[in-house]
Amino acid sequence: IQQQVEAATAEAGANLGEAKQAIERLSLLGTRLHDQPGMGETAREVVEQALNQYRVLLEKHGEDEGVRWEAARCFERAGFVQLELGQYNSAEQTLEQGLELYEALPRTLDVDFERKRILVNLGHTKRYLEMWEESEAFYREAVALLEELIGTRPADNAYVLRLANTLVNLCVVLTKDGRLEMAQRAYCRAIRLQVTI
Repeated sequence: IQQQVEAATAEAGANLGEAKQAIERLSLLGTRLHDQPGMGETAREVVEQALNQYRVLLEKHGEDEGVRWEAARCFERAGFVQLELGQYNSAEQTLEQGLELYEALPRTLDVDFERKRILVNLGHTKRYLEMWEESEAFYREAVALLEELIGTRPADNAYVLRLANTLVNLCVVLTKDGRLEMAQRAYCRAIRLQVTI
């Protein structure tokens, strides 16, 4: 009986791995389609299919850290496509679900880097929805996370550039809210960071 249980467990693991790979390919296809002229709606549909498949997978295998990681990345991609297509309410929901999945994972450089991306996209989404305080909060959280990442890899200019870009996005929100001195300080910091690259 023990051998049958082990065989069934191994088969389920192989099937789960195959399912994750298939959904990941679908998600990546949707992202690539988004970059092609006139394919935005098709990209959204493909990424939505991947999202729905991950939702099913999460129901069955939500305890699997790998499933949660891949699902979070898919939610991030789908939210970005929705954001780019101007579907801000859908993007908001999708990105918030992805953020919840990232936050439930153990903190690693990879998780923090992906979480930073989703925070920035949530900042954009809230900005487009004119939810200024929430937009600012997401940008500030992304700034703090990027500062941590730079602390772990000070020579990685990609982190520095992303921090500068996030500060510029924060400037937009601060300017809209009339906090011009704060916006100017953030903008000057962004420029100083870019000069160091």
